[in-house]
Amino acid sequence: MFELHSHHMLINAMKKFRDDQAYFESMFPEISAELRTKYYNLFIASDILIDKAYQKKETKVPQIIIRQAQSNLMNTQLLSNGGPTKKSMLLRNDLILKLYAPQHDYIRVLNRLIQSAFLIFKRSFLEVGYLNLDFVASQELTPADDSDLQDIRGIRHLSSEDGFMYSMEMIYTSQRLLEVEPIVADREVDVSVIMSVPQEFGNTASPDLHTDTLYTTIVTN
Repeated sequence: MFELHSHHMLINAMKKFRDDQAYFESMFPEISAELRTKYYNLFIASDILIDKAYQKKETKVPQIIIRQAQSNLMNTQLLSNGGPTKKSMLLRNDLILKLYAPQHDYIRVLNRLIQSAFLIFKRSFLEVGYLNLDFVASQELTPADDSDLQDIRGIRHLSSEDGFMYSMEMIYTSQRLLEVEPIVADREVDVSVIMSVPQEFGNTASPDLHTDTLYTTIVTN
């Protein structure tokens, strides 16, 4: 679900940055006001596509392609997994974001906006059960080639004026505890119940009470 949550978060964040120029420019405090305005105009000049990888459709740029990988943290698993209680697995979720744009500056802008968005919405991730949310690394910006574009149908037909499509990969990681209730098969248990009933309901062997044993079966899990 890390991929899904990140997908929706980035869509909301990019909309906010597009709709609020002052908020967008506040993400770049270390550059001049003129350059911040230039970056904002560049950002809103094109609709950005945020999508999953390997979609069977023609695509456009700029875009952010989202993939996810998971691993099991074997050295941190809980000892309780052998018992009848909830079964647990501590998962590491790696989110791989691939950025594509025909302008070098657009990649620079996307890189900063994505980093800012994950910081802004980090609390929301923690509130729905993620144990942490961390930026791992960005790869250097490079010209995209066919090996980079196998997950994107149609993008290779789009290029910048100087003949390059730029790309950059960003990686985020999170941990989450997956817990499930075990399925326990029904089993029959014989239970003996000693019943004492008044004399009139039994035989006359006892002057006061008749004692007998009732066998019943209950189903438990």
